[in-house]
Amino acid sequence: TVRDKRGNLILTAIWSRPPRVVEVSLSCTATSRTNLSAVSTSAPFPLTGTGGVENADYLLPTAQVQSTDSRIRHLAEKLIQGVQTQFDAVQRIVSWVVDHVSYVTPPVRYDALYALESGRGNCQNYSHLSAALLRSVGIPVRIVNGVTLDRPLDIRWAKGILTFKMGQGRHSWIE
Repeated sequence: TVRDKRGNLILTAIWSRPPRVVEVSLSCTATSRTNLSAVSTSAPFPLTGTGGVENADYLLPTAQVQSTDSRIRHLAEKLIQGVQTQFDAVQRIVSWVVDHVSYVTPPVRYDALYALESGRGNCQNYSHLSAALLRSVGIPVRIVNGVTLDRPLDIRWAKGILTFKMGQGRHSWIE
């Protein structure tokens, strides 16, 4: 058992004579806290620094996050014209993706360019396209995969209760 450079626990098992069937069980307990508050920032855009080495991976293109493709770069530049803050740049790009990609499952492909070209995709396409657009203008983005809740979640706040309903299963989003 080792930890990788991001703190993830990696467990490796090696068999010299592997059995015909290997059965693995995993169990975990997750705790969730929610704090709703207004985002108040005046952090300038374009970014003056991206956090150094620890964020370098989150600026790179990948096979599914084609952030160096000219179509991705052109659209991102168009979307951020005139923005003054990082928040506004992120909001413009993410809003464009939400407004221009229709949810389908399963998609033909899961990459950013498929979502851009077809205007279709699932949560992975939304994540990959958002990440590609943001990375292309120098905003580091991490793609996160996890599992959604199997029941509604009520969050109490000053104005009452917000209820989030979602399907149970795998999900992808950006951070």
